[in-house]
Amino acid sequence: MEKPTFNLMNDLTAAQWLIDNETQWIGEAPNSLAAFVPPIFESYISVRHDNALGKDEAGLEIDWELFTKLLISFTNNPNDCYFALWNGYGIDYEENHPELFVERHSLLQMDLQRDYYLFHGKLLDSLNINFNEPYGHPFMRPNLAWPSDRSWMYFNEIDFEVALIGGSEALVTAIEKSPLYKTERFTPETLVKDIFLVAPWNSGEQSWSPPHLTKGMWLRHRLADRLDRLSWKIRGWL
Repeated sequence: MEKPTFNLMNDLTAAQWLIDNETQWIGEAPNSLAAFVPPIFESYISVRHDNALGKDEAGLEIDWELFTKLLISFTNNPNDCYFALWNGYGIDYEENHPELFVERHSLLQMDLQRDYYLFHGKLLDSLNINFNEPYGHPFMRPNLAWPSDRSWMYFNEIDFEVALIGGSEALVTAIEKSPLYKTERFTPETLVKDIFLVAPWNSGEQSWSPPHLTKGMWLRHRLADRLDRLSWKIRGWL
C-alpha cells in the first residue's frame, strides 16, 4: 500500500469546533446523536456498514473508497482535511509510524472515553491510514473526518453499525439516492436508542431490538468477529 502524506497534529485547535458544538454525553441518560455529530448542519443521515438491500441479504461492507470520493465532491478543500483514528485498535501505531512521532504529540479526547490521533492531509489519504499495518486491519478507517471548510463531517464509532454524517441537504440527498447504501435520516435530537447503532451480537444488551435482524446476518457477523479475534490471537494481542 502506498505511503500517504498526512501529518500527525500536535496542535488540536482544528478540532475545537467539534468539542464546542457537540452536546455532552451523560452516563446512562437518554443521550441524543448531537453527542456525536454537532447540531450545526443542514441535514443528517446514517449509512449502514452492511449495505444489504433486503432483510434476508447478508450484504457487503460499504466501499469506503467510493464513499470518500463522494464526500470529496461536496467540499472545496479535499486536500485540506482532518481525520481522527482511535488509538486503541490494538496495533502499535507509534512504532509503525515513527516518522509521525518525532515530536511530543497530543491525543484528541472525545466522549465515550475514547482518545484519537488527529491527522491532517488529503481526504484520499485517509483511506491509507493503515498503510504500514501488515495485516490490513479491516476496521481501520477514520473514526471522524471533516474538511477545513466544515462543509460536512462524519462520525464512525467502532461499536456502531452505522456511520453518522452531517452536511448539506445536497450531500445527504446524494447519499440517500445512491443504490450503494442503506441509509436512515436523523436529526441531532434523535435519541441514541432510536437508531440502530450497535453491532447485532451486542443488541441483546440494549433495551430495544432491531426488527430487521435475521439469523443469517447475526451468524455472518459472529463469524467475522471470531475470525478477527483469531487473527489477534495469532499476532499475540489477545
